[in-house]
Amino acid sequence: MKDDVELPKLRCLIVLSESFHEYEERFDEATQTFILGMLENHKIKEKDRSDFYSASERLETDNDVQCRKLIKDYSARRKQVFRQAKLVNKNQASEMLEDLRNELRKMHDELLNKEVELVEQFEDFLREFEIKMQESTAQSLEIIHVYFTKLRDLESGFHDRLMTLSLQEMQKIYLKMNLNMKLRRRPKRCSRTRRS
Repeated sequence: MKDDVELPKLRCLIVLSESFHEYEERFDEATQTFILGMLENHKIKEKDRSDFYSASERLETDNDVQCRKLIKDYSARRKQVFRQAKLVNKNQASEMLEDLRNELRKMHDELLNKEVELVEQFEDFLREFEIKMQESTAQSLEIIHVYFTKLRDLESGFHDRLMTLSLQEMQKIYLKMNLNMKLRRRPKRCSRTRRS
């Protein structure tokens, strides 16, 4: 409305001034509601992102700690077996090393299982995060749709009001012009005096 060159002229009309003021107030109110809704939705999105990243990081850290513990326990066991293998005969040392290999395979399997579990948990988190983002995006689109519907309705109502007021003013002007024209056409009566 600020770019409209005819607006200052129309504002001078008292009949239209009130309509302009009401339109601007309702427009500002709708815009403020839109802005607040979008900001609130943005906060929710940011919180969801933050929750996703912190949960993912926590999950990865927990998994890393568990895997390191498995490796540390195996390393300690291996050192112990090597120390004991030096003190026993070859057959017993061979059996101890075979047990150590089995423990290594078992640790390898556990580490792979933990990796698979981690990937599955990440996929679950990601699916949940995607659903939240889709819901948030749908909410944003709904806020936008409601806002522009309000603007369209405001525009339409304002246009209808202007048209009604304009027609009323035109009718008043037309009636005044008609009355003036009738008054001009009316023959002047001369006052004749009778002679007696």
